Amino acid sequence: MVSSDEDGEIIPEWVTNYWFFDQSNVATSFTCLPLRWSGGEVPDELQGQIFFRGTGDDGLQEICKQVIAWRVELSYVLPEISVLSKNGKWIQLLNPRKSFEKLIRSELITIHCLHYLKKNREASRDQVWNYLKKAFGPYELQPSTNDLGACISLIKEAIRTDKDLANCKYLLSFMDEDITKAKASYKLTIWMILRD
Repeated sequence: MVSSDEDGEIIPEWVTNYWFFDQSNVATSFTCLPLRWSGGEVPDELQGQIFFRGTGDDGLQEICKQVIAWRVELSYVLPEISVLSKNGKWIQLLNPRKSFEKLIRSELITIHCLHYLKKNREASRDQVWNYLKKAFGPYELQPSTNDLGACISLIKEAIRTDKDLANCKYLLSFMDEDITKAKASYKLTIWMILRD
C-alpha cells in the first residue's frame, strides 16, 4: 500500500475497520460531511469537527484524523468512498467497523444502488433489488426502500450532478413515488390535526 507523508506522519491511502465521531465523541456518519463531486470545491470550514478512526497498512497502523469532506466514485468496478483529511489528503474507506455498519447501512445501500444504476440505467425495480440483496447478502444489512428514502437528499444530489443517473428510469420513478408518499402522509397528518 502506498502512503503519503503528512506532517512527518505516514498516512495510508486506504483504511479499514473505520468509524466516525464528532467533537463530543458521538458516533456519526461520513454523510454529515459536505459531499464533493468530481471537480467540486473543497469546503472551507465545517461548523463542527468530525473525526474518523481506523486501521491502515493491513491492520498495522492505527489512524485518527479530522476530516472535512467526502466523495464517492461510481465509475469503478465497485463504488469507492473517500474522505478528505483536514490537511488535504484523500483516504479511501474500505470496510467499516462491524458495530458502525448499522449506523451507515442506508448510506452504503444507497451508494451501491447508485453505482448499479449508473451502469444499468434501464434496470427494473426487481433487477435493482436483486442486485442489492446479492451485494449485501453476506452482511446483516438487508436493503429496503426505507434505506433509499433515508438518503433522498443524496439521491437528489446524484441526479442533479450525474447525467447517467439523471436519465435512470428506476431512480426517477422512485423519486416520484417518494414525493407522492410524502405528500399523502402530510395530508393525512393535517387531516388528523384538523379532525381533533
